[in-house]
Amino acid sequence: MKRRHKQTHGAKLPDRSVKVRNADLRPDVYPSVQPDTFAASASTSLVLVEQAAKFLRHVRDYKPYAAQLMDAAQRGNQSEVERLILTQVDQVKVDTTYTPDAIKVTFHRSRNDLQCCKLDINLQWNS
Repeated sequence: MKRRHKQTHGAKLPDRSVKVRNADLRPDVYPSVQPDTFAASASTSLVLVEQAAKFLRHVRDYKPYAAQLMDAAQRGNQSEVERLILTQVDQVKVDTTYTPDAIKVTFHRSRNDLQCCKLDINLQWNS
């Protein structure tokens, strides 16, 4: 049901617009917003997503690769797990943890020497 607004010939309606305070006048303790930094982090995160997608497509499409990765993880061969993952990604660093049932791959990338962005992917292979 649509709500009808009452006409108020000449009466002033309350201002319900959202007002943004000038960052220089903010009395609170928070730093001023930096949309450039935020946008740069988003850009870096997109690289992480693209690299993770490349890795995931390879796991999905090449069963021998998936089997090698699972076997290395189940045997606790950390260096082989990371080597296999790094054969599929080239613009990011990875960290991995795994159990006999699953693997967690953390893709991360630094920006201006700051660890700004990371993406965690959890993949299950036993239920």
